[in-house]
Amino acid sequence: MIKREDFEKFKYGSHILSVFEDLFEDWMTEEDKMEMVEYCMDETGETIESIDRMFAVGVSAGYSPEQQVAISKAIFSGNANPTKTIH
Repeated sequence: MIKREDFEKFKYGSHILSVFEDLFEDWMTEEDKMEMVEYCMDETGETIESIDRMFAVGVSAGYSPEQQVAISKAIFSGNANPTKTIH
């Protein structure tokens, strides 16, 4: 199972983890939260490493990690126009 410490090994690990934080519920234990993150990543076929690489590509294209988190959260929430969240 994924652990919070696994994210600390990557340059954008804390940003990646913050994408999922809005999905956490108050009743969730740390194990529940990491299980949900792992489930989401399994469903999309992504890994921490692959997402970290995507963040690096975004940064090289001029998008800050914070902008990428905002865009990702907008997509998760079903926002039809996520670019509004990065201004």
